[in-house]
Amino acid sequence: MALEHILIVDDDEQQHDFYTYPLAEAGYNVLCLADANAAVSYITVTPPDVLVIDYQMPVMTGLEILQHMEAEGIRVRVTIMLTGTHLRTGQDARDIQPYVDLMLAKPFDPVLLRNIIIKFAADHAG
Repeated sequence: MALEHILIVDDDEQQHDFYTYPLAEAGYNVLCLADANAAVSYITVTPPDVLVIDYQMPVMTGLEILQHMEAEGIRVRVTIMLTGTHLRTGQDARDIQPYVDLMLAKPFDPVLLRNIIIKFAADHAG
C-alpha cells in the first residue's frame, strides 16, 4: 500500500503552499490544516498515511496531538515532527522520539521533505 494521503499540520498558514507544492507535484494528496483542534477532529475520522506536524502551535503542541492519538488508538504509517528553536531541552526531543519516525528542523527545503516521504514510501512498499 502506498503512502498517498499526507496531512500537514502547521499554524503558519503562509508555509502551506511551500510544503504542498513539491508533494502535490510528486503525485501525493496533501491537506494542510492550521488549527490543532481541526487536525485532531480530522485525524480521528480520516487518519492520513503520513502526518507532518509542527511541534509548537497554539492550543496544543504537536506532541500533545500525538499523545491524544495514541490514547485513542489512532495510528498513521509515518509521522514527521517539524521542530525549530521551540525545543527547550534535550528532554523535549526525547519526549517526542517515541511518537515520530523523524524530526525535521525548520527551516528546511520542501524538496527535502518530499524526498524523505518518497524514501519512507519505498521502505513501506511491498
